[in-house]
Amino acid sequence: MKAPRKNPQPELFATERLVAYSDALFGFAATLLVLGLRIPTTQELAGTSLPAFLAGLWPAYLSFFLSFLIITAVWSNHHLMFHYIKKADHSLVLFNSLLMLDIVAIPFGAGLLGEHLAGPVENARAAALVYGGIITVGGIPFNLVWWYGSRDKDRLAPGTDPGVVREISRHFRRGPFLYLTATLLVFWRVWLGVAGFVALILLYIIPATWAARPKARPQR
Repeated sequence: MKAPRKNPQPELFATERLVAYSDALFGFAATLLVLGLRIPTTQELAGTSLPAFLAGLWPAYLSFFLSFLIITAVWSNHHLMFHYIKKADHSLVLFNSLLMLDIVAIPFGAGLLGEHLAGPVENARAAALVYGGIITVGGIPFNLVWWYGSRDKDRLAPGTDPGVVREISRHFRRGPFLYLTATLLVFWRVWLGVAGFVALILLYIIPATWAARPKARPQR
């Protein structure tokens, strides 16, 4: 009788190249945001002043600012994840690649939002839904990277506190649901959804480790 075959353990390797690749794509996405800002030509300024023309482009500036902060927040939390995750395997690389796919799509959503936010309501709503959808969907591979990378202590830095891992996980898990809620608000009021995106930027740009700090116990 043959002994049951054991599933081979995935080959682990250091995360340096994965992180470097991710950093390059974060930088590429941020650069694409800048390229989306239009510089008016002399012909376009015929009959109007440069300050007035630039003021009319405020939706593009707002979209650029929000999107840059979102990319910064994701990059900051990605950096935090790989402060703890020190070993990767093929599956983790794939999950991370799905996250990077979403990151490089953010400039597309930002361009739509900047172009149509001040236009007809139906176009503004559609642009905001696409924008919010990209960010919401990105929360899924983001959480997969953290869940998969932190579930096995062999992948984590030595001495990592399991309590810290649990608290960070709880903080990250809320993200897709909160962004989905903000996106759905667009059906009611477009600006309410955009305000929700701003609030979530403020929430997730704060280091997730703050949520993992030991709670002070009341003194008796």
